[in-house]
Amino acid sequence: FEPWKLLPLDRSVLDQSVLEHEQGEFTDNEGNQLLRSRYGDVVETTQSAVAPVQLVSGIGHLYVFRQSIGNKLLVNRFVLDGIKNDLIPKLEVRFKRSRQKYLPAESMKIDKAEGKLNSIDSLNFRDINNQPFYEPAIELSFIENLQDGWFSVVLMPTIEKDVYRWNIFAYDSNQEIQKVILYSVRSSEQGLFSLKDYVFAEPDPDDPEVNKYRNIPGIIKRTLELQDDNSSSLTVVQGLSATAYDTQVERQTQDGMQLMREARRVMLAVPVQKGTDVITAALSFAVAIDGTLSQINTSPTSERLKSTNRDILLPLNTLDEVKVIGDSTPPAVGKIGAMGGNTEDKLSLKPVDTAVDSTLEGAKVKVEGTKNVDGHYKVVSVSGDTFEVQAQDQLIGDNLSLYANCQGG
Repeated sequence: FEPWKLLPLDRSVLDQSVLEHEQGEFTDNEGNQLLRSRYGDVVETTQSAVAPVQLVSGIGHLYVFRQSIGNKLLVNRFVLDGIKNDLIPKLEVRFKRSRQKYLPAESMKIDKAEGKLNSIDSLNFRDINNQPFYEPAIELSFIENLQDGWFSVVLMPTIEKDVYRWNIFAYDSNQEIQKVILYSVRSSEQGLFSLKDYVFAEPDPDDPEVNKYRNIPGIIKRTLELQDDNSSSLTVVQGLSATAYDTQVERQTQDGMQLMREARRVMLAVPVQKGTDVITAALSFAVAIDGTLSQINTSPTSERLKSTNRDILLPLNTLDEVKVIGDSTPPAVGKIGAMGGNTEDKLSLKPVDTAVDSTLEGAKVKVEGTKNVDGHYKVVSVSGDTFEVQAQDQLIGDNLSLYANCQGG
């Protein structure tokens, strides 16, 4: 083994544009900041609580999760230098001259005399003095009241390409809570944390070629009630641990019976006190295709942390996959009692036991169940330009469906 090495936690340089961006994007309606960057060599960045840390490998980086001196959750990203076998802080892109991520030094100018561009502040991993830009520590401010490093982080994949979901179990030491809480947050495009709600597309079980869409909150928070067989609450007494595992089943293959992965799950183990004994409570969670874990409560409560209303332009093919399930106003159906004409060359139908209002005037009519009435008939009366014959049957048609040129009456 190599000697112990200190992790470099003080390499990042203050970026005011990021702080202002986070203040506007990651603050709830009550003014509480949900996520913030920690820079420099201040104690909030370099020092941690005397508690265990957790290392998570995923999305191309090594994530070090630790409890801050303010009892919140901090995370730093590192990459492994395979030659020196050192953990190097993650580099980030900023403007070279301003040394800020969102704000360049000045706008681009054109030198008319020389016909070239001057003072272009371009994006790079290093500034104009070739000094690297290191990523700051990220504080998950919505996870608070940590105690003795009692937290555990599991990174789960989703069916979306290169998209993962963070599931963080943490013990809240607040006197009014003192329970294990599960926080679930989607990974961002940069591999960190995305706190905004998003629309998730999943295949329709009835038609795999069609996607179903549902909204998933940016932060999912669930409080776990640990109880024994008698529904008595169990007290958490030591640090918890969560891990992902696969369930396997034995299936017949060309090479004989082999174990095949059936599903992925997450197990949480929590030391609790039951009476005078300390036992381990274990919970197993199913994992959905969006990376979220199963829940017991069928009607969870929700809280809107922040809402921004704005108009959006939908794609032109948004309604292409809309299916017609049924007509909310089905056509009138009945039996024809009489037929007649009028001066506008329209056919007038009088249904039996079916109310037809004037709104159906001009609609198309489908007649079914008719009989051939060709033949000789006796004229029973003549009046002006019309005459009346004696019909052989009482009804001309058995069914009448008004579905799109008839005159109501």
